[in-house]
This record gives sequence, C-alpha cells and structure tokens, in this order.
Amino acid sequence: MPRILSLGGVAVLALAAAGCANNPYPPEPAGKRILHLSMRDDPNTLDPSAAMLPGIVDSVYPAFFEYDYLKREPTVLNLALGAEYPVSVPHRLRNGKIGERWTFRIKRGLRFQDDPCFPGGKGREVKAADFLFALKRMADPSVSAPYFSYIEKRILGLAEFAAANSERLKKEQPTDFDVDVPGLQLDPDPYTFHLILTEPFPQLKYVMALRCCSPQAREAWDKYGKELRRHPVGTGVFRVAEYTSKQRIVLVPNPARRAETYPTAGAPGDAEAGLLADAGKPLPRSDAIVYSIVRESISSWNRFLQGYEDAWGVNQTNYQSVMSRPGELSEEMKSRGVRLQRASIPNIIGFLFNMEDPTFGGYTLEKRKLRQAISLATNRMEIIDLFMQGNALPAEFLVPPGIAGYDPAFRNPYSGENLEKAKRLLAESGYPNGIDAKTGERLTLNFDNAAQDALGRQFVGLVKRQISRIGINVVSRSWRPVVMADRQEKGQWQFIEFDWFADYPDAEMFLLMLYGPNKRPGMNRPNYRNPEVDALFEKVRVMEDSPERVAMIRQIRDRAVEDCPWVYVRHNQSLLISQSWLKNRKLPSVDADMAKYWTVDVEERDRKVREWNQPVLTPLFIALGAIGLASVPAIVGVRRRSRMTARQRGKTRG
Repeated sequence: MPRILSLGGVAVLALAAAGCANNPYPPEPAGKRILHLSMRDDPNTLDPSAAMLPGIVDSVYPAFFEYDYLKREPTVLNLALGAEYPVSVPHRLRNGKIGERWTFRIKRGLRFQDDPCFPGGKGREVKAADFLFALKRMADPSVSAPYFSYIEKRILGLAEFAAANSERLKKEQPTDFDVDVPGLQLDPDPYTFHLILTEPFPQLKYVMALRCCSPQAREAWDKYGKELRRHPVGTGVFRVAEYTSKQRIVLVPNPARRAETYPTAGAPGDAEAGLLADAGKPLPRSDAIVYSIVRESISSWNRFLQGYEDAWGVNQTNYQSVMSRPGELSEEMKSRGVRLQRASIPNIIGFLFNMEDPTFGGYTLEKRKLRQAISLATNRMEIIDLFMQGNALPAEFLVPPGIAGYDPAFRNPYSGENLEKAKRLLAESGYPNGIDAKTGERLTLNFDNAAQDALGRQFVGLVKRQISRIGINVVSRSWRPVVMADRQEKGQWQFIEFDWFADYPDAEMFLLMLYGPNKRPGMNRPNYRNPEVDALFEKVRVMEDSPERVAMIRQIRDRAVEDCPWVYVRHNQSLLISQSWLKNRKLPSVDADMAKYWTVDVEERDRKVREWNQPVLTPLFIALGAIGLASVPAIVGVRRRSRMTARQRGKTRG
C-alpha cells in the first residue's frame, strides 16, 4: 500500500526548500576577500593593443606610468613599471628639424606571469625590448589599435613601419616585427630604451600610462596570436585564472608580480573616508575579482539588492530606487549603508554641424549666425535634467573642468536657451522665422542619429522640439549604429550628437577636435578648418602647462566659439554606488582601472547577505495549512479502508 507523507515530513521538505540559498555563485573558500562585479557581455578583447575600456585589461597589463590613486586635482603620474622619470632632450633629425629623444628606464626584476608560452611555463624577466614590441604592435595593421594615432607620426619611422606591413597584409603575409624602426631604440643596458620623436610631445608621458604601452612578450604573440584577446599574458598584480565565455571571468593575484604597496598619502578627506587604512600594505588588497556576465540590467540590479554584487551604477533601471532627489540617496539605500560617489572623467557631449554641408557649413557671417541661432535654441539644462537626471554640468566649450585651460568664469554667448536672440540671428542669416528669404521655403535641418529604443527616440524628439521653436523644420534620420558610424566617418550627415571622453587629462585631447589636419576620419568630425586656430593649436600641443599655454587655449576657444562648429551641451558625470562592505574605493579622474586597491569586509558582507535573504515563512505556513486541510479527507479515507480490511481479515480467520 502506498505510504502518505506526514504533515511533519511535508513541513521539513518545504522548510528546506524555503531555506535554499539564492547565491548565484559556486561555493567559495570561507573568509576570502572576493570582489563580485558584473558586466553585460564578454569584453571585446583583452589584448592591450586593441582594448579601449578600463577594467580587466588594466589589472593584467600595467604601463610605465600609473595615475596616483589618492592624489587628485591635478592628477599625478607615478612610476609603475618605470625605474625613474623619463628624460627628454632636443634631437636633430636628418631633415634638419628638431625633435625629441626620450630615455626610459624600467625596474629590474619585473616578470611576466607564468604561462605555457614560456619555456617550462615559467614567466621570464621583463626587458626594455618588451616595451618596444608593444609599440610595434600598436602599428600592426592587423590590429585595431585605438591609440595608434597618438604616436603614428610622432615616433620616427613608425608610420612607415605600419605602411610597409599594410602592404604585407594585402598579400596575406604576417606583420614583420623584426624590421627596425628608427624611433624605437634599445640601449646597451637591457633595461633602458629610447624613443625618437619627430616633434616635441610633452603628452607622451600620458600615452605611456595607457594599457597599450604595457610590456608585451613576443612569446605570447607567437603562441596565441589573435587569441590574446582571451588569453592575456601580462605583468600586473592580477592574472586571469578563468575565462568562461558568457558566464564569468576570474582574476587572482599574480605571484610573479613585484612587491607593490598601497599608497600612503592622499587628499585631506581620504583619512576620514578610511582610504588610508591599508597604507603600506601589499597589493592587491583582494584575493580574487569575479566578473559575472549578466546580460539583463534588471537581473544585475537585483543581485546588488541581494548583496551578491559589490558595486553598481545609477541609470534608468534603478534611478527611482536609488535616489530620492538629484544628488541624494533614497532612505532605503541609506538604511542599507550604500555609498554614493560621483565620477567625472573629462568629457564633452554636444552636437556637431557638418562644416562642408552647403546649407549649415561654411564660414561666412551668415553661416556662423545660422549655427549660432541653433545653438541658442538648444536648452542644455532640459536635456541634462530629463536624460541625465541632473548628473552633468552645462558645457561652455570643449575643455572640461579639471583640465588646465578650463575657465569656470567663461560664458559662451551662444550657449544657454535664448529664443529671442536665436530668432534675431536666424533672420540675420537669411531665414526670418525659419523661412528662406530667397525661395520662401522653410529651412530643414536633418538630425542624423542612431536612436534604436524608446529612450533614444524621446531624446531625438526633445531636440527636434527645441530647435523647431525658432521656425526650423527638424527631420530625424535614424540609422542602425553600424550604418551611422560609417556615415559619420564619411561626412554623410548635417547635424549629429557626438561624445568624447579623454584618454589623458590634457587640453590637447579636446582641442584636437578643432585641428584642421585632424579631419575625418580623425576626431575633427565636423571638418572644421580655421588657420588661426590651427596655428595656435600647433603651438599649444608642444607646450608644457603654463599661463602662456592657458592664454593660447582661450584664444582658440574665443575664435572657435564664434565659428560655432559645435553646440556645446554637457560634461557628463557618473553616479556609482557601493555596498557598505566594499572598502578603499575612490573613483578615478581619468579612464583607468583601480580595482587592485579595493577590498571587502567579508564578515559584514556575509552578515548582511544573510539578513537580506531571509526566507519569508508566512506564505509557507499558509501553504502548509492548505496542504493539511486538503489531506484530511484522504487520511480519513485511508484509515477507514484500513479498518474495513482488518475486519475482513478477522472474519476470514473465524
């Protein structure tokens, strides 16, 4: 006869089910300081020559310089792999021009991580030649190297090296890394190398802090080739221990890394914030970093709320839950101990005019007034409030706060909504009330964009409404992102939105977008050309920061503002949140990863995770009661049948 599970047994099973952990991670060693972060998808590449975004690559591939973690405003460059600060001297080239000769000395005893690409699997010592190989890889035409343009024409012979290997690529031949490049010179000392530049370039120190300038082992390239994108071999304090595509990437400390310690000096507020608690202790400060691939933003946010992610960003998904008002956390977040931080990596976002467009381009007084009118019709604060939740600063020019050359007192005469002035300038440009005085037709502005979702379409709609208030007909031309990118580079547009985040903290990074020779496909996307601006920029780009340089930057600003190739809208800021147990987190002021300094209070995390994930038992007991009531008839029936069967057995015996 089948047995019926007692109510007690049902309760035990149900309680066991209710108590099942919702922890999304496999079992981890107790007490280990493991950071849990997430990303939406696999990184495009972990190859330092091709990677653009900070994160895993920076943890594995350190460069000659690194940005000081605690000293900010202004940013400070420290030696990371360098033994001493590089020296530059004037250098006469064969063509008679004066360039520069930079000398770099690296630290002894640096080692690559252990990897099968090396004999016996043991990582070898890093030499100066590994830095030069990394620079050659930037010039490899088979690699999409985003920072190559910074050094292409500045390191003597590097452009020719790239061109020669482009011809080899056409013949399906591999890049020849054994060809000498005159500007890449090894010293007899194997820990010293020299770079010969075709012109002074004081910003080279910032380039040498980029991930692409981390030393690279020729052995790794020979063994893995393009698979370096998933098999990094670096010298960082972390190495990749696991890469499971679409699931997770795990970093663990690299035992081959030299001794490195947490910095001991910072800003006055750092002591109060607890950032100096680990001063002098070895890095990294965590035992592992686990990056989980979580495609859905809402899923990742729920994991943060459950305590299974240590840091997150504030965006459209969670803004209402996180913030009670701009700049202030909600009461729920405060009760959890969540910390809010604001990051301001130097950037500029605005709209561009195609300066070669027959209607909106050109440099006559009328053309300038037309662009100025559109700029004055754009309400920057409405865009910032509605689409950035107030997390941006209105822009007056390209150069953002925190960069030498930024002027907090400057007010662009063509920024900030002024419809009366905009209509007057529009009339003076030949379009009174938006009507072409010559043809009687309404002026049409084509706004090319890549809006694919509802939020993007709302943004486009707002821009159309703002500009149409002065009488211009604005037409949205929406393209798929890949098509839009192609049209942008080819100049097949009239008016577009454009954003630019600096790779290093120098005004040159922004002014290059006004330099005529840097026209498309360079970052001068409007193809703006002003000989006066070009001449000033050529002086500014080779100068160290000084009052004289700042004065020239402001001359460039004043001239470019009148020409109005840009509608300057905003300098974005990011709001990031951290769990209370995540320690030592200070947001970068440049595009760099700082995770090696972070750690977690394991006991606090475990306690709060248990608290936040307690099973809710009331519904369970209600369900058990219902099960019990439903079981009564069955139990009574079974017992009745049992008694009948017993009586029948008794009669049979009689």
